[in-house]
Amino acid sequence: MNDVGEIIILEEGNVKITNRKAIVGMKSYPISDIVSVGITRDATMVGCLIVALIVGGLLLVLFSYQTIAFLLFGAAVVVALLGQPNYIVRIRSMTGTADILHSIDQDYLNRIVDAINRAVAYEAKEQINSERVAQL
Repeated sequence: MNDVGEIIILEEGNVKITNRKAIVGMKSYPISDIVSVGITRDATMVGCLIVALIVGGLLLVLFSYQTIAFLLFGAAVVVALLGQPNYIVRIRSMTGTADILHSIDQDYLNRIVDAINRAVAYEAKEQINSERVAQL
């Protein structure tokens, strides 16, 4: 249920961004606490697999199994070229940072980041307007 004055900026899947909060799944993040938001790339699983394949290939070269080593090096190249990176929406607030959403769809995450940035700007504008009214 929306509060009076709460405006929905984006509602897509399990994500809802309003001028007051960002709801991702079952967690809610107050917009007033968010300092910044951005997308980072998390390729740790792909990177670990590539390293494991290369190290395995090097060990096989040492033990004279060049054919299998060649196949492992080839697999490392294929994984490096075809492995889809995982992107993360990360918010920074007064209390620290939080990774709030993971996806391989960077466009989807860009829409969420844009919506949160609009909500933060809206919140700042409301704060300035309320301070002006209080001064009168």
